[in-house]
Amino acid sequence: MAPTNLMYIKGKRSVRLFQTIASKVATKPCALLVKQPPLGSQIKDADLLAQFKPTLNVSSLIVDLSTAERTMTESLEFFKSNRHMILYYEDIINNPKALSDVQEFLRVPFRKLKSRQVKIHIKPLHEQVDNWYDVYSTVQGSQYEHFLHSSDYIS
Repeated sequence: MAPTNLMYIKGKRSVRLFQTIASKVATKPCALLVKQPPLGSQIKDADLLAQFKPTLNVSSLIVDLSTAERTMTESLEFFKSNRHMILYYEDIINNPKALSDVQEFLRVPFRKLKSRQVKIHIKPLHEQVDNWYDVYSTVQGSQYEHFLHSSDYIS
């Protein structure tokens, strides 16, 4: 039997690339709190994290986006011959059935599960990136221009 792989991918494809690049090339340091507090505290932590606005290095942005896209494509190709499931962050947040789908995929006994995921970024990209206008002018006219018009994070 082929190995079973569960791939958890945070964010939709159009914004995932920006998240990948933001985490690699942000010029401002970011302190992340890693803990499993009660839900009320998680919401406060999410609000705190949502205040962070990365500054992207626009001089290498297109190359970095291409590299990230190629890496994702190669990763998906690598797992193509294995039994796998791609699970998006939005699936867990918006679809109550997503966790039972994961259990079914993993072939484990069904248990009622509840995700304690808290959506951190609910604003459009232009409100989340510190140097958005530089990013916009760099990406506009490129093969990644469609990312500028994404509404993935608008609630």
